[in-house]
Amino acid sequence: RLIKSIEVIPIKYENEYLNEKENKRYFEAMKYNANISFGQGAKLQSTDRLKFRKDGKYWVVDAKYDEEIGLLLDEQEIGIGIID
Repeated sequence: RLIKSIEVIPIKYENEYLNEKENKRYFEAMKYNANISFGQGAKLQSTDRLKFRKDGKYWVVDAKYDEEIGLLLDEQEIGIGIID
């Protein structure tokens, strides 16, 4: 609780996340969540690499995701400005 964070979905897994939610498998959908700090979120948002999906009420991030390391915030998955 000392460090405020934002739950995000790596764009690589957005479709899988939505599929799990659509099928009411909420626990399975949670495995696609990652956490970033507010500061990291602000930096990513300023370069259009973090977007809030109003329809689904979640954040999606354009950052590579490594299964062992996690989010690689300095590396993009698809490119700036492609998240709409």
